[in-house]
Amino acid sequence: MSAGQKPNIAIETLTGRPAEFLFAAKDNRGLPGQFAYWRGENGHVFLDPVPADLDRYYAEGYQPIPESEADLAKVAKGDAYRLDHIKKLQPTGTFLEIGPWIGLTAYSAKQAGYAVSAIERDSACVDLLRRCGIKAIQSFDPAETLENLDESFDVIGMWHSIEHLPRPWEVLRASARRLNPGGILVVAAPNPESAQFRVLGKHWVHLDAPRHIHFLPIALVKQLCENEGLALVAATSDDHLGLMLEEHGWRSEIFRRAFNIPGLKTVLYRLGWQRLRAKHRVAGAIDGAGYSLIFQRPPGS
Repeated sequence: MSAGQKPNIAIETLTGRPAEFLFAAKDNRGLPGQFAYWRGENGHVFLDPVPADLDRYYAEGYQPIPESEADLAKVAKGDAYRLDHIKKLQPTGTFLEIGPWIGLTAYSAKQAGYAVSAIERDSACVDLLRRCGIKAIQSFDPAETLENLDESFDVIGMWHSIEHLPRPWEVLRASARRLNPGGILVVAAPNPESAQFRVLGKHWVHLDAPRHIHFLPIALVKQLCENEGLALVAATSDDHLGLMLEEHGWRSEIFRRAFNIPGLKTVLYRLGWQRLRAKHRVAGAIDGAGYSLIFQRPPGS
């Protein structure tokens, strides 16, 4: 949509009802466009319309693609913590990551002894993962790919990928159906019920318009997974990953506001984010910038 243009009505897919217009946001990488975000009655925040040329907004990726397994191993070390809780529930077995990009978690899982597969859209990333001994499938439709697989898994993980998917609810359902008895599904995503989203709105760095299409609230993810027979066993927005996202979100806002005041910017960038966090977070709430959820299929089911 163009600046000043009044948005048309948008229908939230899961309820089939009109959604509330929230705002029009800009691409934080500086590419042109205004992107309309809406919220359904179920708390689902979504982009509509999605740009027809969405791929060009991914041109620079999120991280450089390593040239070798040795290079990937170096950068993956910092993400190995994501397996800590998983190992307690499923210390071994088959492991599938959906939307891994360069595969930091997938590679860490391989190093930890899991038999690892991945579903990824980017051909260069798929090639890298295959060279690193990961069974990588290139797909633009992970839900369909999951439905057509013959195998099931002990662990399926989506770390900040569902917000990029055109139909994330279908991927959640298909993932649940591909879990072995006792298997776990990990879902980590930006939190549309976060203090940051409530306070910062269209300026929230984790909105990442237009690459982030869907923001599913925890209750909706829980409902979708429970409908497939899974049970929620862990939910937090204050794990290591969540706290990293929290710090980045507040610091980015400080940088935006104090951009033209260099001295103040340095002080606030180092210290101010903690004060903002304390001011806006609600005690006991899962309202950090990003949530991490773990679901499990009951043993014997």
